[in-house]
Amino acid sequence: MKRTRFYAMYLKLLEDSIVLPNIDPVLRSIGEAIAASESRVDALDYDVDGEYVDAVVDGETDVVENLLGVSFVVCQTYISAVVSRVHTLHCLYKRQHGGAELTTTSTKKWNIMGFRSPSVKGSTFTEVQVIDAFANYFKHREEWIGEWANLPKQSADTARIIQAVGASRGSTGNLRTGAEALGNESYADVVLFAEVLRRWLRSVHDAYRKELEKEGLL
Repeated sequence: MKRTRFYAMYLKLLEDSIVLPNIDPVLRSIGEAIAASESRVDALDYDVDGEYVDAVVDGETDVVENLLGVSFVVCQTYISAVVSRVHTLHCLYKRQHGGAELTTTSTKKWNIMGFRSPSVKGSTFTEVQVIDAFANYFKHREEWIGEWANLPKQSADTARIIQAVGASRGSTGNLRTGAEALGNESYADVVLFAEVLRRWLRSVHDAYRKELEKEGLL
């Protein structure tokens, strides 16, 4: 098999990632569950017992927060898959070119997530980096004890990113804040996150294709 064929195969893996198989149905289901939760709150009779209303609102708010967290984690699985495929492409090139590196991105996840993804308004972090950070926050937030500035490095880095878009220690609405920062102000429109990923994936794929074509490897 010609060497160029291997590059075409690995690039195809990135191209296939753009489709994001199964992510839309999953996110749509999450969005429908969020919308149903919000409808239950909207249907409340605020003339009845106030404590009952407060309990229902608190419960449904927590549901929405958790569902948003799940949507971020779903997106993170696709981010990780793309990072892995980029890393594999780099390994192939390095092996066949005496240790030389491709230059579109490095193999570091942070660098790949930062590639041509727009910054979230008011911050220096990209949309993909913010999605990944909120996924990490959702998974590990119960472990975050004390001041966020005193967290272990990886958690402190996550805290720094989500704080830059409005999250704060002690808030019960940080995941909703993250959704709003990414343009999902209704909370139910989590499919919007998939569109963020698609734009980024297309940029990553097209840039690597251009670099490989320039070197005559496609």
